[in-house]
Amino acid sequence: MKRYALFLLPLWLNATSLTTLIQNAEATHLSLDAIVQRVSAFDVSYAASRNFADPELSLSISDIQFDDPTNRSIEPMQYSAITLKQKIPYTNPH
Repeated sequence: MKRYALFLLPLWLNATSLTTLIQNAEATHLSLDAIVQRVSAFDVSYAASRNFADPELSLSISDIQFDDPTNRSIEPMQYSAITLKQKIPYTNPH
């Protein structure tokens, strides 16, 4: 046990804390700066994309006559509609 203690003592005296290692890595490694910039760019684009909901497309056909669906003179209340719905974000000026 004393051998291990004598061997580990110099390593323990030269040990640095984890925060010191992280600060040293952030100061000296340029690739970490690039990673931080890419992550912040993703955060900005994610925040902007959250403003737009998924678009909705719907098709409505009412009172269709199945024997002749193209003839609109059979029933005057027949209608067909295609609807596209998209939320458009805006900023409130107040």
